[in-house]
Amino acid sequence: MTAPVATAKILLVEDEALLKLPIEDALAARGYVCLSTGTLDGALEILRTERVAAAILDVNIQGAAVFSVAREVRAQGASCVFTTGYTDAAIPPEFAGAPYFKKPYDIDRVIDAVVVCVTKTSR
Repeated sequence: MTAPVATAKILLVEDEALLKLPIEDALAARGYVCLSTGTLDGALEILRTERVAAAILDVNIQGAAVFSVAREVRAQGASCVFTTGYTDAAIPPEFAGAPYFKKPYDIDRVIDAVVVCVTKTSR
C-alpha cells in the first residue's frame, strides 16, 4: 500500500482496550497520528478541534450507535471504516459501501482500508 499522507490524523473510536491498543500501534507504525477515544462524546470533542483524514469506528460504543460520529467525519470530507460484532445490517444505508470488518478482524486489513480512505481524502 502507499505511504500515509504526511502524518494524516485518524480518529479511532473503540471502547475495548484490548482492541484499541493494537490498532493505535498499527496506525503509528504506518506513520499516522491516532486520535483515539472510547466514548461518543470524546469522539465529537476531537472532531470539534481536529480535522481527520479517516476514522475507524466501532459500531457500538458503550451500548450506543456510532453513526452521529460517522456523520461528523463525513461532514469533514473524510471516510469511515466500521468495525462490528454485528452483521452488515447494523450499518445504515447512508454508509453502504463503507468498509466494515466483523470482529475478530485482521488489523492489517483494517489499516489497509484506512490507507485507501486517506488516499481518497487527500485527492
